[in-house]
Amino acid sequence: MSVQDIINAAADDADELLVGVSTMTEARPAIRDYLKARHPTLVPTDEARVIAGVLAILEEEGFFESSAGSAALDDAGPGGGSDDEP
Repeated sequence: MSVQDIINAAADDADELLVGVSTMTEARPAIRDYLKARHPTLVPTDEARVIAGVLAILEEEGFFESSAGSAALDDAGPGGGSDDEP
């Protein structure tokens, strides 16, 4: 598997991989753990390239602007509360 293939796979898994993550700083260790688990033979230079590549894709897609709890607020209705509240 090429470095680009690993980048693409990790970016595709980001919604599950980065649940609750709202910043790139928080994402780095989560992506590193993902790589250690799925690609334990990846050399450090390639690991760094993958992390940078994944973060670049996620930033371009606006992942950090819309994740980590904002979806829960969006689903809560106007004002951030439940529609069932009086």
